[in-house]
Amino acid sequence: MKFFREYYYLPLFIGLYMIYLLSDYSKNQTFNWVDNALQALFITAFYIFFTWAFSSDKSKKSK
Repeated sequence: MKFFREYYYLPLFIGLYMIYLLSDYSKNQTFNWVDNALQALFITAFYIFFTWAFSSDKSKKSK
């Protein structure tokens, strides 16, 4: 994994969190801080897992 990819997840989480907050506020006129944080965290963890699972530079066991 490249160096800049390690810090890519923080802006992804913050961006998703802001999108969830703004869309929730426009629909319900309330901020659900914890619910939106958990949704953004779940999507970010899902993205991290799938980029790891399908990456070609995983460490392979040598015989």
